[in-house]
Amino acid sequence: MSWIIPVLLIAAIISMASLARKNQKEPPEMSESDKRELKHTIRVNLTILEDELSRLNSEVESLGDFPEKAEVDARLEFANKSVADISPVLNHVQSGQEISQMLRTVFAAMNKSTEVRRILIQKETELRNAQEN
Repeated sequence: MSWIIPVLLIAAIISMASLARKNQKEPPEMSESDKRELKHTIRVNLTILEDELSRLNSEVESLGDFPEKAEVDARLEFANKSVADISPVLNHVQSGQEISQMLRTVFAAMNKSTEVRRILIQKETELRNAQEN
């Protein structure tokens, strides 16, 4: 008999969780105006990112091999792939969720490029300090 109460509690918890899941609503679709503004934001950030990636790729190539090169290359690859994946399809995307995901991806790519810039600044500082000594 002592097992009946735990079984009933577990059954009650499962049924309440099931009802709660059914009652969850999907987030409302964003307005056309919001979609346009987000697409514009993505375009602006893609332009900034493309320019920065162009400079970063050149700088990394000019440095040759260095200990952090694999890490830098992986971050640049992610950022370059993000730009290549999003740029051609941005105008055709209609779903607010897809647009939001693209914005998150662009921001993630911008973070990667910022991390690469930080590594390169550290590397340049190390090179300058080594030349001064």
